Amino acid sequence: MERVRGGSFKALELLCTVVTADNIEDMLKLAETTPTAIVELRVDYLNKLDESLAKLGYVVKRVRESGKTVIITVRSREEGGLYEGSESRKARLILEIAESEPHAVDIEIRHGLVSGVLQELKKRNTKAILSHHDFTGTPSASTLDRMVERALKAGGDIVKVVTTARSPADNRVTLGICNRWKRKVVSFCMGKYGIPSRLLAPFYGAPFTYARHDMGVPTAEGQLSVSETLLLWKKMGLIQP
Repeated sequence: MERVRGGSFKALELLCTVVTADNIEDMLKLAETTPTAIVELRVDYLNKLDESLAKLGYVVKRVRESGKTVIITVRSREEGGLYEGSESRKARLILEIAESEPHAVDIEIRHGLVSGVLQELKKRNTKAILSHHDFTGTPSASTLDRMVERALKAGGDIVKVVTTARSPADNRVTLGICNRWKRKVVSFCMGKYGIPSRLLAPFYGAPFTYARHDMGVPTAEGQLSVSETLLLWKKMGLIQP
């Protein structure tokens, strides 16, 4: 397991703040005030989504100018988000979002139009995070490995695989995925038993892990805040001067 030298400053490069807000002004405020190097804008939380998208480019520009990497996500109800529209409308939304020039867009692997969306994103030089969330449990390591392999072959730049821990042992499965697919996969478990894998994923090879804004609410069970994550990393000796 790797440790980070450079203290909290270096550790902030391993954290992605999940930013949720029901209006674009608060979303910008939260994105600008988090100390992490990466932010995920959860636009599925926005009220009047179509109207908000008109201002999204300004938000992305401001956050990028602050030196942060910007990921934009439209998470469906089926995968733990708030978006309830059709897949075809979601595909159009994702491509419209890509016009705002984020560094990456999250696309659910189960999305029926994923291949076409990926092709369009590559034309725009926008990276794709192909994601999967399992709320029933944690499949076998071989099942998850096959999923990762297919997603990377399909054109995903990073694959995000999130499962639900039914026991502490499930953390070993997702951390093993991170270790085998270094820098290509972010994998951890949800739920009260899954907190260890949330904390340890970057130290087993994941490019980063997710945490909620200190002023935000959890978007999944077991999700820690940025401050909680940094504090626990220090207590665990994972951050070194």
